[in-house]
Formats: sequence, C-alpha cells, structure tokens
Amino acid sequence: MSEEQGIRSLRWQFESRNEEWSDVLDALSRLPSSQRAAVLLKHYYGYGYEEIGIMLQIPEGTAKSRVAYGLRQLRKELGEDEQ
Repeated sequence: MSEEQGIRSLRWQFESRNEEWSDVLDALSRLPSSQRAAVLLKHYYGYGYEEIGIMLQIPEGTAKSRVAYGLRQLRKELGEDEQ
C-alpha cells in the first residue's frame, strides 16, 4: 500500500464513523512516542510486527503490544467503546 493509499484508508475509516480527521491526528499526537511510532508503522505504512521490531530495535512481541495499546488508547480518546 502506498503512503497516499494509507492516508486515504485511514481517513475513510474515521470519516465513515463521523470522526474528524483532525481529531484523529490530535489523538495520535497524545500517544506516547513509542506507541505512536508503532501504530503509524503498522496502520499507516503497512509494516508487519517483525519489520516494526527491527526498525524500532525491539522484540516483535513488544511491537505488537505497542500497536495494541496505542490503538486501545486511540479508541478510548475518540469515544469508541471497547468490546
């Protein structure tokens, strides 16, 4: 997936739920930098957990955890209920 396609995909996902794109960017900016980097690498750039681990010099499991915690925090800040 290209960078532009990633942006369109993220924007569509949030706008389809009536979220403002600026709200998403604000929520991303409030994540700890380690989680923000992992979430962006996974869901914006499309890298796998192993690749993220290599880039951030962390174990693959840690990369997966950071993405999961980051997404959970984004959902919480954007008012989505966890299921």
